[in-house]
Amino acid sequence: MNNHWTAFGSLFFLLHQDRLFWLLNAPVIGRWFRYVLRISGDSSSVGSLKIDRILPNAIFWWQGDKQVAEFRTHAKFSKRLYYAFAPLWWTLHAWDWCVADRWVPELSFGFATLTSYPDADPETNTVDGSVGFYSAAENSWATVRDNAGSGFDDTALSDVAAYIRAYSTTDTWAGMYRGIFLFNTSALTGSAVISAATKSLYGVSKRDDVAWNAALNIYTSAPASNTALEAGDFDSLGTVAQSDTSITHDSWSITGYNDFALNSTGIGNISKTGITKFGSRFATYDVANSAPTWSSLAINRVNCYYADQTGTTNDPKLVVTYTRPESYITITKNWALE
Repeated sequence: MNNHWTAFGSLFFLLHQDRLFWLLNAPVIGRWFRYVLRISGDSSSVGSLKIDRILPNAIFWWQGDKQVAEFRTHAKFSKRLYYAFAPLWWTLHAWDWCVADRWVPELSFGFATLTSYPDADPETNTVDGSVGFYSAAENSWATVRDNAGSGFDDTALSDVAAYIRAYSTTDTWAGMYRGIFLFNTSALTGSAVISAATKSLYGVSKRDDVAWNAALNIYTSAPASNTALEAGDFDSLGTVAQSDTSITHDSWSITGYNDFALNSTGIGNISKTGITKFGSRFATYDVANSAPTWSSLAINRVNCYYADQTGTTNDPKLVVTYTRPESYITITKNWALE
């Protein structure tokens, strides 16, 4: 299957802003259209405020005297438009290709060209997923923790944000995993003055067999590629906490977002002109390089949704509050990107 949703690219959104504004803000149909794009209810901070700009991965609105922009993972709004209106899109495509663009161009909808890309998970700017080391044999703690990596997954709907597993032989270990999350934050621009930032992961499950109660925190990451993970990215994560507050296994929510307020170090690692690269790992045990009390085949993990989860409600996100001296704008970014 080809990803025809890419036909709804930036040019489409720019050409049809007025129509999209009306659909998003009309008294009755607006509620329906916002639901279609999954920017209604708790899935977006916009609430009932008027949306005054929409792009493939972002919406903009005014909140008092401040402008707010909410960025999503991948080109989510492009995907929602295509999958919600695929039959209509194909009808318009056929009309443009067969009739309008050939004979009556003034009646064209602008869908004559069909853009197709390889199937499945077409990252174009950023990637997220889990990386780790796992073995069906006994290993020392150092081997597991400091390994170059043996596995990864950058297409899962949900997966571990951090994971430790003991082996059956006393004081030996089977595996460890970490998470990687990249964000295209170039829209901030170099003049941005960041005042606060929060990295959020929507929890989906957790397991702690012997009450290790490992605490998760956010760290830098440096995968070899911005758009695909590989096993070797496991050892690319840093050891300096980007938030002053870790979240323990016991406190990890599996029904909502787990928020990490970034400290000055974390804020300083947000790229204003390119890709911001963060990751997740257990602060206790993994980063501390101190093995937990061994118990045969014991597992401690926390899982979160990744960008490939259907819709946008549970996406990993990075929210950045900032101003630009020339415009004094505060912008909220919700962008994980591919």
